[in-house]
Amino acid sequence: MMFNEQARRFFPLPEYDLSENKVKVTVTGKVLDMDYASVLARDSELTLEEIMMLDKVQKGKKLTTYEFRHLKKKELIEGIRPNIYISAKVAQKTGQKATYTKFKAFDNSYYRDLIIQAITQHKSLTRQEIDELIVDKLSDAMTPEKKKKKVENLLTHLRAKGKIKNIGSDFKSVWVLVE
Repeated sequence: MMFNEQARRFFPLPEYDLSENKVKVTVTGKVLDMDYASVLARDSELTLEEIMMLDKVQKGKKLTTYEFRHLKKKELIEGIRPNIYISAKVAQKTGQKATYTKFKAFDNSYYRDLIIQAITQHKSLTRQEIDELIVDKLSDAMTPEKKKKKVENLLTHLRAKGKIKNIGSDFKSVWVLVE
């Protein structure tokens, strides 16, 4: 009854904590996102259980293995644990297209093309300049460490393909196009 009432009012669903041999219920009385809540509550293809799972994704809560697999199978979420976000079809229904794109980011070829284009325009780029170019365009779901590793992987790929080379040192890299 509690879940149904919260969903009917477009409120976030209650959260239960069953630890320490007691039950703790947290009921939030404000709407997180009216469009998101109303679409979830009105989508006849979604079960109450799926609405509860998507509510956890929206709140940034951890999903169980079952919940993760179920939502992935139904293509309601994307990403790799723990960086999970709503899928494109949920984002389109809920008016969260920009948020989706921030989390989804772009494919590797987009970032590699940006690096090549910038080096072409400026003849060379330092690692710091490449970071400034790329890092803010990477998924918001990535940690700073993962973003740094992603840029490193992009540079490694371009170097392995013979497109760029480092003419600086390991500590002060300067990337140029291979002639």
